Amino acid sequence: MAQPSTRQELIDYCLRQLGAPVLEINVADEQIQDLVDDAVQYFQERHFDGVIQTYLKYKVTQADIEEKLVLLLELG
Repeated sequence: MAQPSTRQELIDYCLRQLGAPVLEINVADEQIQDLVDDAVQYFQERHFDGVIQTYLKYKVTQADIEEKLVLLLELG
């Protein structure tokens, strides 16, 4: 999906993902507007500066294992 540039494009995309027009989606326009508002608010609260999920690779060394073991023994 291209990034929606309007509120209506976002609503249309969401309805297509739910199965419209093949399936009849029975929700009121007010419900759709409320849910879009909630989704935008959720995004703004939690992703205000943008977030990209990524994985970093780290090779565990023997020194890491020994350090962890020392910490466990001290706490134990």
